[in-house]
Amino acid sequence: MTKADPLASTLPATFLEHLDHCVGNQPDNEMLSAVDWYQKYLDFHRFWSVDDKQIMTEYSALRSIGTCFVREGEKC
Repeated sequence: MTKADPLASTLPATFLEHLDHCVGNQPDNEMLSAVDWYQKYLDFHRFWSVDDKQIMTEYSALRSIGTCFVREGEKC
């Protein structure tokens, strides 16, 4: 059973035609499985990545993988 979103009727139409990228946060050690899902189900392609060896400070670090959907004649 799917419940209707109670806010949907109050929002304007988006006219979304296609997704070109998604952004999300993943728990430690789960980023690769999320990227695999984007590649398998959305036909996204990996186009860049950084990890904690490349971008870090004394107190934090960045791990990121960029994926996108490429239509014919377009670039990520």
